[in-house]
Amino acid sequence: MRITIITLGSQGDVQPYVALGLGLRSAGHSVRVATHACFETLVRSRGLDFFPIAGGPRDIVESDVGRTWLAAGGNALLFARGLLRVIEPLVERCGLDCWSACQGTEAIVASRLGFWAGFQIAEKMRVPVFPAYLQPFTATRAFPAPYFLSSSRLGSRFNLLTHMVAENFLWQAFRPWVNRFRQEVLGLAPFSFRVPCGRSSKRGLAILYGYSSSVLPKPLDWSERIYVTGYWFLNHSSDWRPPADLADFLSSGPPPVYIGFGSMNTHNREELTNLVVQALVRVRQRGILLTGWGGLASTNFSDDVFSMESAPHDWLFPRMAAVVHHGGAGTTAA
Repeated sequence: MRITIITLGSQGDVQPYVALGLGLRSAGHSVRVATHACFETLVRSRGLDFFPIAGGPRDIVESDVGRTWLAAGGNALLFARGLLRVIEPLVERCGLDCWSACQGTEAIVASRLGFWAGFQIAEKMRVPVFPAYLQPFTATRAFPAPYFLSSSRLGSRFNLLTHMVAENFLWQAFRPWVNRFRQEVLGLAPFSFRVPCGRSSKRGLAILYGYSSSVLPKPLDWSERIYVTGYWFLNHSSDWRPPADLADFLSSGPPPVYIGFGSMNTHNREELTNLVVQALVRVRQRGILLTGWGGLASTNFSDDVFSMESAPHDWLFPRMAAVVHHGGAGTTAA
Protein backbone atom coordinates (compact mmCIF):
# COMPACT_ATOMS: atom_id res chain seq x y z
CA MET A 1 0.00 0.00 0.00
CA ARG A 2 1.22 3.52 -0.81
CA ILE A 3 0.95 5.64 2.35
CA THR A 4 1.54 9.39 2.76
CA ILE A 5 2.35 10.74 6.22
CA ILE A 6 1.59 14.46 6.68
CA THR A 7 3.27 16.13 9.64
CA LEU A 8 4.09 19.79 10.33
CA GLY A 9 6.07 21.55 13.05
CA SER A 10 9.45 21.22 14.76
CA GLN A 11 11.79 18.22 14.74
CA GLY A 12 9.92 16.80 17.73
CA ASP A 13 6.77 16.88 15.57
CA VAL A 14 8.48 15.18 12.63
CA GLN A 15 11.02 12.66 13.92
CA PRO A 16 8.45 10.30 15.52
CA TYR A 17 6.63 10.08 12.18
CA VAL A 18 9.84 9.09 10.43
CA ALA A 19 10.06 6.23 12.94
CA LEU A 20 6.41 5.38 12.24
CA GLY A 21 7.17 5.45 8.52
CA LEU A 22 10.02 2.99 8.99
CA GLY A 23 7.65 0.67 10.86
CA LEU A 24 5.13 0.87 8.03
CA ARG A 25 7.86 0.22 5.47
CA SER A 26 9.05 -2.84 7.39
CA ALA A 27 5.45 -4.11 7.18
CA GLY A 28 5.70 -3.97 3.39
CA HIS A 29 4.22 -0.54 2.61
CA SER A 30 5.61 2.26 0.44
CA VAL A 31 5.90 5.41 2.56
CA ARG A 32 6.20 9.10 1.70
CA VAL A 33 6.66 11.74 4.41
CA ALA A 34 5.30 15.20 3.57
CA THR A 35 6.83 17.85 5.81
CA HIS A 36 8.99 20.98 5.78
CA ALA A 37 12.03 21.17 3.48
CA CYS A 38 14.43 21.53 6.42
CA PHE A 39 13.72 17.89 7.34
CA GLU A 40 14.42 16.43 3.90
CA THR A 41 17.80 14.99 4.95
CA LEU A 42 16.26 13.42 8.07
CA VAL A 43 13.59 11.69 5.97
CA ARG A 44 15.68 10.64 3.00
CA SER A 45 18.58 9.41 5.15
CA ARG A 46 16.23 6.71 6.44
CA GLY A 47 15.25 5.62 2.95
CA LEU A 48 11.75 7.14 2.92
CA ASP A 49 10.26 9.19 0.10
CA PHE A 50 9.96 12.92 0.81
CA PHE A 51 7.70 15.73 -0.34
CA PRO A 52 8.27 19.37 0.75
CA ILE A 53 5.58 21.38 2.54
CA ALA A 54 5.71 25.17 2.69
CA GLY A 55 7.02 26.98 5.72
CA GLY A 56 10.14 26.99 7.85
CA PRO A 57 9.21 26.18 11.46
CA ARG A 58 12.42 27.63 12.88
CA ASP A 59 11.88 30.94 11.11
CA ILE A 60 8.39 31.04 12.58
CA VAL A 61 9.35 30.46 16.23
CA GLU A 62 12.26 32.91 15.98
CA SER A 63 10.00 35.68 14.68
CA ASP A 64 8.37 38.22 17.02
CA VAL A 65 4.96 36.68 16.34
CA GLY A 66 6.32 33.21 17.06
CA ARG A 67 7.95 34.22 20.33
CA THR A 68 4.78 35.96 21.48
CA TRP A 69 2.83 32.79 20.69
CA LEU A 70 5.20 30.52 22.64
CA ALA A 71 5.21 32.93 25.59
CA ALA A 72 1.43 32.46 25.89
CA GLY A 73 1.76 28.73 26.56
CA GLY A 74 0.21 29.05 30.03
CA ASN A 75 -2.92 30.72 28.65
CA ALA A 76 -4.98 28.31 26.53
CA LEU A 77 -6.94 30.97 24.65
CA LEU A 78 -3.94 33.16 23.87
CA PHE A 79 -1.86 30.14 22.87
CA ALA A 80 -4.53 28.93 20.41
CA ARG A 81 -5.00 32.42 18.96
CA GLY A 82 -1.25 32.81 18.62
CA LEU A 83 -1.00 29.50 16.77
CA LEU A 84 -3.55 30.71 14.25
CA ARG A 85 -1.68 33.99 13.72
CA VAL A 86 1.55 32.07 13.19
CA ILE A 87 0.23 29.63 10.58
CA GLU A 88 -2.30 31.88 8.80
CA PRO A 89 0.16 33.18 6.16
CA LEU A 90 1.16 29.60 5.27
CA VAL A 91 -2.00 27.60 5.58
CA GLU A 92 -3.23 27.86 1.99
CA ARG A 93 0.19 27.05 0.53
CA CYS A 94 0.50 24.11 2.92
CA GLY A 95 -2.86 22.79 1.79
CA LEU A 96 -1.83 22.87 -1.86
CA ASP A 97 1.45 21.13 -1.06
CA CYS A 98 -0.34 18.43 0.92
CA TRP A 99 -2.71 17.86 -2.00
CA SER A 100 0.25 17.44 -4.36
CA ALA A 101 2.05 15.16 -1.90
CA CYS A 102 -0.91 12.78 -1.72
CA GLN A 103 -1.33 12.16 -5.44
CA GLY A 104 -1.41 8.40 -6.02
CA THR A 105 -1.56 7.54 -2.33
CA GLU A 106 -3.81 4.77 -1.03
CA ALA A 107 -3.93 5.89 2.62
CA ILE A 108 -3.07 9.01 4.61
CA VAL A 109 -1.59 9.23 8.11
CA ALA A 110 -1.82 12.74 9.55
CA SER A 111 -0.46 14.53 12.60
CA ARG A 112 -2.59 17.01 14.51
CA LEU A 113 -1.64 19.98 12.32
CA GLY A 114 -1.60 17.84 9.19
CA PHE A 115 -5.07 16.43 9.78
CA TRP A 116 -6.94 19.57 8.69
CA ALA A 117 -5.66 19.05 5.14
CA GLY A 118 -5.36 15.27 5.27
CA PHE A 119 -9.00 14.73 6.22
CA GLN A 120 -10.29 16.74 3.25
CA ILE A 121 -7.85 15.16 0.79
CA ALA A 122 -8.79 11.66 1.94
CA GLU A 123 -12.47 12.43 1.32
CA LYS A 124 -11.71 13.71 -2.19
CA MET A 125 -9.51 10.73 -3.08
CA ARG A 126 -11.79 8.23 -1.31
CA VAL A 127 -8.93 6.75 0.68
CA PRO A 128 -8.72 6.10 4.45
CA VAL A 129 -7.15 8.70 6.74
CA PHE A 130 -5.66 7.75 10.09
CA PRO A 131 -5.12 10.44 12.73
CA ALA A 132 -1.78 9.84 14.45
CA TYR A 133 -1.13 12.17 17.36
CA LEU A 134 1.56 12.68 19.99
CA GLN A 135 -0.82 14.17 22.58
CA PRO A 136 -4.28 12.95 23.68
CA PHE A 137 -6.93 14.93 21.79
CA THR A 138 -9.83 12.46 21.78
CA ALA A 139 -12.62 13.57 24.11
CA THR A 140 -12.72 11.81 27.46
CA ARG A 141 -14.06 12.19 30.97
CA ALA A 142 -10.72 11.08 32.42
CA PHE A 143 -8.81 14.36 31.98
CA PRO A 144 -9.31 17.81 30.42
CA ALA A 145 -8.22 18.83 26.94
CA PRO A 146 -4.52 19.77 26.61
CA TYR A 147 -5.47 23.44 26.29
CA PHE A 148 -7.27 23.37 29.65
CA LEU A 149 -4.77 21.60 31.88
CA SER A 150 -5.12 22.60 35.52
CA SER A 151 -3.94 21.39 38.90
CA SER A 152 -7.57 21.50 40.07
CA ARG A 153 -9.78 18.46 39.63
CA LEU A 154 -13.17 19.66 38.47
CA GLY A 155 -14.79 16.34 37.61
CA SER A 156 -15.55 14.15 34.62
CA ARG A 157 -18.28 16.37 33.15
CA PHE A 158 -15.98 19.38 33.15
CA ASN A 159 -13.22 17.32 31.53
CA LEU A 160 -15.51 16.23 28.71
CA LEU A 161 -16.74 19.79 28.24
CA THR A 162 -13.20 21.11 27.79
CA HIS A 163 -12.63 18.74 24.89
CA MET A 164 -15.83 19.89 23.22
CA VAL A 165 -14.95 23.57 23.71
CA ALA A 166 -11.36 23.14 22.47
CA GLU A 167 -12.40 21.20 19.37
CA ASN A 168 -15.13 23.69 18.50
CA PHE A 169 -12.84 26.67 19.03
CA LEU A 170 -10.19 25.26 16.71
CA TRP A 171 -12.77 24.23 14.14
CA GLN A 172 -14.31 27.71 13.95
CA ALA A 173 -10.85 29.19 13.52
CA PHE A 174 -9.89 26.77 10.73
CA ARG A 175 -13.33 26.52 9.10
CA PRO A 176 -12.96 29.44 6.62
CA TRP A 177 -9.67 28.03 5.28
CA VAL A 178 -10.95 24.44 5.26
CA ASN A 179 -14.04 25.40 3.28
CA ARG A 180 -12.02 27.46 0.77
CA PHE A 181 -9.68 24.51 0.36
CA ARG A 182 -12.58 22.10 -0.09
CA GLN A 183 -14.39 24.27 -2.63
CA GLU A 184 -11.58 25.94 -4.61
CA VAL A 185 -8.97 23.16 -4.64
CA LEU A 186 -10.82 19.89 -4.10
CA GLY A 187 -14.26 20.70 -5.53
CA LEU A 188 -16.05 19.48 -2.39
CA ALA A 189 -19.07 20.93 -0.63
CA PRO A 190 -18.28 23.22 2.33
CA PHE A 191 -18.83 22.13 5.91
CA SER A 192 -21.41 23.73 8.15
CA PHE A 193 -20.86 25.40 11.52
CA ARG A 194 -20.66 22.07 13.36
CA VAL A 195 -17.37 20.25 13.91
CA PRO A 196 -17.13 17.68 11.08
CA CYS A 197 -14.37 15.40 12.28
CA GLY A 198 -16.83 13.02 13.90
CA ARG A 199 -17.24 11.66 10.38
CA SER A 200 -13.95 9.82 10.83
CA SER A 201 -15.45 8.09 13.86
CA LYS A 202 -18.38 6.91 11.76
CA ARG A 203 -15.94 5.40 9.27
CA GLY A 204 -14.57 3.23 12.07
CA LEU A 205 -10.94 4.06 11.28
CA ALA A 206 -8.19 3.66 13.84
CA ILE A 207 -6.69 6.60 15.75
CA LEU A 208 -3.07 6.20 16.81
CA TYR A 209 -1.44 7.84 19.82
CA GLY A 210 2.34 7.72 19.83
CA TYR A 211 3.02 7.85 23.56
CA SER A 212 3.33 5.30 26.33
CA SER A 213 0.38 4.06 28.38
CA SER A 214 2.82 4.06 31.31
CA VAL A 215 2.92 7.85 31.01
CA LEU A 216 -0.82 8.26 30.42
CA PRO A 217 -3.07 5.17 30.55
CA LYS A 218 -5.75 4.81 27.89
CA PRO A 219 -9.05 6.18 29.27
CA LEU A 220 -11.79 3.64 29.85
CA ASP A 221 -14.24 5.65 27.73
CA TRP A 222 -12.09 5.49 24.59
CA SER A 223 -13.24 3.00 21.98
CA GLU A 224 -11.39 -0.09 20.82
CA ARG A 225 -10.35 1.61 17.59
CA ILE A 226 -8.15 4.05 19.53
CA TYR A 227 -4.65 2.68 20.08
CA VAL A 228 -2.04 3.98 22.52
CA THR A 229 0.88 2.36 20.74
CA GLY A 230 3.87 3.50 22.76
CA TYR A 231 6.43 6.02 21.59
CA TRP A 232 7.70 5.97 18.01
CA PHE A 233 11.44 5.98 18.64
CA LEU A 234 13.98 6.86 15.95
CA ASN A 235 17.45 5.85 17.07
CA HIS A 236 20.42 7.95 15.96
CA SER A 237 22.09 7.01 12.71
CA SER A 238 24.74 4.30 13.05
CA ASP A 239 27.36 6.54 11.42
CA TRP A 240 26.78 9.48 13.83
CA ARG A 241 29.79 10.35 15.98
CA PRO A 242 29.96 12.95 18.75
CA PRO A 243 32.09 16.02 18.03
CA ALA A 244 35.54 15.75 19.57
CA ASP A 245 34.96 18.64 21.99
CA LEU A 246 31.75 17.04 23.27
CA ALA A 247 33.49 13.70 23.79
CA ASP A 248 36.34 15.45 25.60
CA PHE A 249 33.94 17.30 27.89
CA LEU A 250 32.09 14.12 28.83
CA SER A 251 35.30 12.27 29.61
CA SER A 252 36.78 15.11 31.66
CA GLY A 253 34.57 14.75 34.72
CA PRO A 254 31.41 13.27 36.27
CA PRO A 255 28.20 13.00 34.20
CA PRO A 256 26.72 16.46 33.64
CA VAL A 257 23.15 17.72 33.80
CA TYR A 258 21.42 18.24 30.45
CA ILE A 259 19.39 21.45 30.09
CA GLY A 260 17.58 22.31 26.87
CA PHE A 261 14.32 23.73 25.60
CA GLY A 262 14.12 22.29 22.08
CA SER A 263 12.19 24.43 19.63
CA MET A 264 10.98 26.81 22.34
CA ASN A 265 12.17 30.38 22.00
CA THR A 266 12.24 33.43 24.23
CA HIS A 267 12.76 37.17 24.08
CA ASN A 268 15.19 36.95 27.00
CA ARG A 269 17.51 34.07 26.10
CA GLU A 270 20.55 35.67 27.78
CA GLU A 271 18.64 36.17 31.02
CA LEU A 272 17.39 32.57 30.95
CA THR A 273 20.86 31.25 30.14
CA ASN A 274 22.38 33.15 33.06
CA LEU A 275 19.71 31.71 35.35
CA VAL A 276 20.49 28.18 34.17
CA VAL A 277 24.23 28.64 34.68
CA GLN A 278 23.70 30.11 38.15
CA ALA A 279 21.56 27.10 39.07
CA LEU A 280 24.32 24.73 37.97
CA VAL A 281 26.89 26.64 40.04
CA ARG A 282 24.63 26.63 43.07
CA VAL A 283 24.18 22.84 43.02
CA ARG A 284 27.82 22.27 41.99
CA GLN A 285 27.01 20.36 38.83
CA ARG A 286 28.56 20.30 35.40
CA GLY A 287 26.10 21.03 32.59
CA ILE A 288 25.43 20.55 28.90
CA LEU A 289 23.24 23.26 27.40
CA LEU A 290 21.52 22.54 24.10
CA THR A 291 20.71 25.91 22.60
CA GLY A 292 18.15 24.43 20.19
CA TRP A 293 16.16 27.04 18.29
CA GLY A 294 17.07 29.94 20.54
CA GLY A 295 15.76 29.02 23.97
CA LEU A 296 19.28 29.37 25.36
CA ALA A 297 22.10 31.65 24.27
CA SER A 298 25.42 30.32 23.00
CA THR A 299 28.11 32.26 24.80
CA ASN A 300 31.41 31.78 26.62
CA PHE A 301 31.06 29.49 29.63
CA SER A 302 33.33 28.12 32.31
CA ASP A 303 35.01 24.74 31.87
CA ASP A 304 32.10 23.11 33.72
CA VAL A 305 29.51 24.12 31.12
CA PHE A 306 29.38 22.95 27.51
CA SER A 307 26.95 24.28 24.90
CA MET A 308 25.93 22.95 21.50
CA GLU A 309 22.92 23.31 19.22
CA SER A 310 21.79 19.69 19.03
CA ALA A 311 22.71 16.05 19.60
CA PRO A 312 20.72 12.79 19.34
CA HIS A 313 18.83 12.40 22.60
CA ASP A 314 19.02 8.61 22.58
CA TRP A 315 22.82 8.87 22.53
CA LEU A 316 23.19 11.83 24.90
CA PHE A 317 20.66 11.22 27.68
CA PRO A 318 22.10 7.91 28.97
CA ARG A 319 25.36 9.79 29.60
CA MET A 320 23.69 12.47 31.76
CA ALA A 321 23.25 12.70 35.54
CA ALA A 322 19.82 14.31 35.01
CA VAL A 323 17.74 15.84 32.23
CA VAL A 324 15.95 19.20 32.49
CA HIS A 325 13.79 19.97 29.45
CA HIS A 326 10.74 21.83 28.19
CA GLY A 327 8.29 18.93 28.14
CA GLY A 328 8.03 18.60 24.37
CA ALA A 329 6.55 15.32 23.16
CA GLY A 330 9.70 14.20 21.36
CA THR A 331 12.07 15.04 24.22
CA THR A 332 9.76 13.46 26.78
CA ALA A 333 9.76 10.27 24.74
CA ALA A 334 13.56 10.21 24.63
